[in-house]
Amino acid sequence: MPTVSLPRFYVYALARPIKNDWRIFYIGKGSKRRVFRHEDDARKGCQCYKCRIIRKVWSDGGEIQRYILLTTDDEQEALAYEIEMIALHGRENLCNFTDGGEGASGYQQSEETRAKQSERRARPEVKAHYRQMMLRRYEDPDERAKQSARAKEALSAPDVRRRRIEASKANNADPIVRSQRSERQRARMENPALRDRIRSFMKERMSNPTERSALSERMRQRYEDPEERAKTAEHARATWQDPDYRARQNELRKAQWQDPDIRAKRIAGLKAVQTPELRAVISAKAKAARSTPEARAETSARIKEMWKDPVRMAAANAKRKATAARKRAARELGEE
Repeated sequence: MPTVSLPRFYVYALARPIKNDWRIFYIGKGSKRRVFRHEDDARKGCQCYKCRIIRKVWSDGGEIQRYILLTTDDEQEALAYEIEMIALHGRENLCNFTDGGEGASGYQQSEETRAKQSERRARPEVKAHYRQMMLRRYEDPDERAKQSARAKEALSAPDVRRRRIEASKANNADPIVRSQRSERQRARMENPALRDRIRSFMKERMSNPTERSALSERMRQRYEDPEERAKTAEHARATWQDPDYRARQNELRKAQWQDPDIRAKRIAGLKAVQTPELRAVISAKAKAARSTPEARAETSARIKEMWKDPVRMAAANAKRKATAARKRAARELGEE
């Protein structure tokens, strides 16, 4: 019985139902089961835009339609046809990351190729295209609710949480990644409109008693974990050792304290929390901490260690001198 030789490569399209019609949202080139793997990825929880579209179609009771547009034994022909089809449909109407033509079966991309693809995806028009798509989706309340539900469902799986934690730890351990993230965050926070949005969001969130209670409980649980407390203390200590960070924080506090409204709010807040009951609790804790020779020795050793820092010493001396100068000036004005 003669054997039939099937074409090795094909170009395919994925379509979703839109108002009693089918709309193509992705075009690709593949071989073997490639056309089915996108739906496999969607079932596994992949969060790329294409897989989210697939899951949305499923949640609405629909199905994904698969079209084979071309079959061939020539991979270059398949790649060229993929580029042509993406251009014909318009990449702005698809969720393809590129103009096509990058794939090659069994081929491991070189660092140079990956760098070129990253550079292409970083083009302003490409980023603007995806930004507009995400904004349109975010403006839809139903879509936001579905995304939130899917994210909660995915994060409820221990394996997913473990992978995310491991990836986060790996990123945080890389000084270059931390530096780049810090620079991006600093550049974003220089935008007054963004700062106002974040401030409004936090005010609205913290005005909700349920939200405040949940946040307080999470912080209490973290603080009760000795390992977590040690990590937090070490991170704060390492951050404060950075002279640039200390200088920025000092300048920020000085600028904020010059604002009469901020100063009045802080003073009112301190007065509000300094109730007799709270002062009694703080006093009892302080007395308990100094009640044994061991505790007093530990406190003394910690203070001595702190004052070995020349930067801290210089800052404290400068602060004392400034305070003394203000008091002298006040006395001189009183004598006059």
